[in-house]
Amino acid sequence: MRICALGLVLSVLVSACVASSADCEARINQAALDYVSRVAKVENEIPLEKALAAISIPDLSTVPQKLTGIRIKSVNLLNLSTTLQPGAGLQMTADLDLGLWGQLMDAAMEMTVKVSIRAEIHARLNSEKNIELSISACKTIVGGITPGSKKGSLQSVLKELRAHIHAALAEKACLQISTIVLRQNSKIARATDKLPLLAEGQIQYVPLSAPVFARKWINLPLQTTFFFGEQEIPIPPSQAPFALPEQAADSSSHVTIGLSQEFYNNFFLALQTAGAFNLTIQSELTTASLAQQGAKQQVSTQYPKPLALVLAVVFPKPPAVVLNEGEAVVVLFPTIQIGVQNPGFQVLLSLDVEMTASLQVAADNVKMMLSLEEEGNFTLSVASSKVGAVEGDQLKELFGDVIQKEILARMNELLRDGISLPHLSLIFNYVDTSVAIHKGYVLIPVNLEYIEGEGQQATEI
Repeated sequence: MRICALGLVLSVLVSACVASSADCEARINQAALDYVSRVAKVENEIPLEKALAAISIPDLSTVPQKLTGIRIKSVNLLNLSTTLQPGAGLQMTADLDLGLWGQLMDAAMEMTVKVSIRAEIHARLNSEKNIELSISACKTIVGGITPGSKKGSLQSVLKELRAHIHAALAEKACLQISTIVLRQNSKIARATDKLPLLAEGQIQYVPLSAPVFARKWINLPLQTTFFFGEQEIPIPPSQAPFALPEQAADSSSHVTIGLSQEFYNNFFLALQTAGAFNLTIQSELTTASLAQQGAKQQVSTQYPKPLALVLAVVFPKPPAVVLNEGEAVVVLFPTIQIGVQNPGFQVLLSLDVEMTASLQVAADNVKMMLSLEEEGNFTLSVASSKVGAVEGDQLKELFGDVIQKEILARMNELLRDGISLPHLSLIFNYVDTSVAIHKGYVLIPVNLEYIEGEGQQATEI
């Protein structure tokens, strides 16, 4: 039963950021708890009514006028709210009207009883690195009793009746709430499952500690693991754990996801390690083109008949991402081997290239979309040559445009499927998404949108 706001929101988020320090963080605002509580109220009215209506209330026989045959005829969930308890956890409050019926001296009596259930929710990180919820305290408060008829008949027993109802409801009502909360743990555990990363990879976000409950929000430090071909890509441990600046989050949004510069560097490192960026370019140029760039004698001697040039692009060094206020750039360090098929691949030149591209960051529902745009900074140097001395500037003029165009096209083709953000796709979409790039980190504020009908199975008790 999806009544626990913390369970819902953590399920949403544990699924965004595995070494020893955080490279991203989720900040869950009170607005998210309010929204999820409204969703939970709608989902759980009927199951909660059934659960509470099944509670048996014994006869009140300690007063001169005995009240017998007491039963709960109706349950009206008036309000469900979840509020932050700084340094402790959450308080979940369910306010209800119970419609009771009974017999007082052979006369049928109806009454409405105000009941409030208040549960203190604690969250911890278990040995399997999953957030685990528990009820640290719970109390049931029985408030005013409004007789539906024959008010005078009940006036004399109201005090005793209130205590009697409390004794019957207190433990059982709290048990229902506890059961509901504990059911969330299996859903939260699934939130650390691997999520889609680009077309063929996977990403996993794992919490590094229990959530930190502050006055205005919940902070959840996360760390990312990347997988390609079912293999985990090893990432060096960070020496500087990431934490969102206190002023960074937009409290008007439901959730703020913060991704550090290290997150992006790790992402590109994982792709580079997996060899995802490597490509082969079939050039329209031939060995005759090289001969015109100062290597005429060697090239003509080795290849008297012009052969098509092939460019083999590898990335021996990972790209470097730099985040500054309002902009993001990626510095690429490919090595280009220029050769011919004769019949196997024969390397003529090896070039070291450094090129800078603008990194475009956007959010689309539960995915982050990245793309690269040419920025113009491009340097090329000759690492080795089997055709004699060739000037780097001449090679840049000859190959520069095709190298930049093909490398960026290859990388954008890889990136177009996006990176899964922390989310619970079966229950929520992200709406009102935006992206703000700051020095050292990116902020993605989002609002939650409940997917109608997707949570019905979760409401069964």
